[in-house]
Amino acid sequence: MCGRKTLTKGKIEIMEELFVDEWEDDFDWEPSYNIAPTQISPVLLNDG
Repeated sequence: MCGRKTLTKGKIEIMEELFVDEWEDDFDWEPSYNIAPTQISPVLLNDG
């Protein structure tokens, strides 16, 4: 189970919570409590 993570929010919820206006490289994913290291999941970057 090493490296597992969770992502319980969908795209719209993440965008609203973090005030994100644009989302590049759009792909579909389902919220999950059991994401393996080999599964694709979104990565958020901040050009600060």
